[in-house]
Amino acid sequence: MLKPIILWLALCLMSASTLAQTHLKGQRFIDVQGGVVGTSSANPNQLGMSGLISTGRYNRQYNAWKLSFSYAQNRVQGADSTELRTLRQFTVGWGYEFNLWRNPFRTRFIRATVQPVATYESLPSITIPMMTDSTCASMPSGARFLLGAEAGIEFELSPVVISLRQRWLPKSAVQPFYTLVSVGWRWHGR
Repeated sequence: MLKPIILWLALCLMSASTLAQTHLKGQRFIDVQGGVVGTSSANPNQLGMSGLISTGRYNRQYNAWKLSFSYAQNRVQGADSTELRTLRQFTVGWGYEFNLWRNPFRTRFIRATVQPVATYESLPSITIPMMTDSTCASMPSGARFLLGAEAGIEFELSPVVISLRQRWLPKSAVQPFYTLVSVGWRWHGR
């Protein structure tokens, strides 16, 4: 019984020293994350899905400029519509990742991220029957380009990353604020 415990402890110590060779100045990284997206729309029980790929390069203080590509989709409902439609957003962002805390082995990090984003938002149209005393659904359809911002916090338990981000798209006709929660993996290169 003692041998497996000693072996497990030795592996933990070796992996900590190996992971300590990451997050070096000039080192590149790639993040792949998947998660959920939530809104405060008319149907709050609907959670959508999101995916993110980002890359960047560390500087001396473990901060990094970061380029991100993300996809989010969510089922939304208009104020006077009973039918749900799928909202899709394709987003590109370029921002900065601030190191707030790290452990001495450089295996645990807490970071804040801030970035402006450009989003292509797509919402399919639906047919709504017209009645003499009612109006059409208030949710617009079609596609549009939007500018906004994204801020969040990331917890890295190297190489696993847990991310909580808030996206703000002020000109979105559907929902200006989105909350994205995701889990992913960060690869480090040389």
